[in-house]
Amino acid sequence: MARFGKFHNPYVKLAGVNLSADANQLTFVPSRASLPDAAFGDDFNKTRPGIKDYDLGVQFYHDFASSKVHQTLYPLYRDGSDLLMLWKPINDTVATSNPLFSGTIWIQQYPLSGNHADNYMTALTFGLRTDFTEITTP
Repeated sequence: MARFGKFHNPYVKLAGVNLSADANQLTFVPSRASLPDAAFGDDFNKTRPGIKDYDLGVQFYHDFASSKVHQTLYPLYRDGSDLLMLWKPINDTVATSNPLFSGTIWIQQYPLSGNHADNYMTALTFGLRTDFTEITTP
């Protein structure tokens, strides 16, 4: 059985800025709504696939410097602007074994919090504006 390997060097680009070195967690969970499809006389509860959705999030080491997390993303959150998200499992050439995912998103939550003596982190969550495209050729 083939295994992809550890998830230690993904590529994350938001709003044209490569923020990979500032990220430590990526959540990308595609799902579909489950629509009821049972009718009179059925012996079990049938369902059929509905529209797609994504659970999207990136956790960053927070940084207020120019071209870093806060200066890049907070104005987009504040204004409710759309932004392009590009990510791939490995920060290397796009291939069938390293697809590039591309989609337009908006920042749904921008929490600023932390505990005493911990790294200053922010875990952003995103809403979807377009479907994600999977690109497997450079």
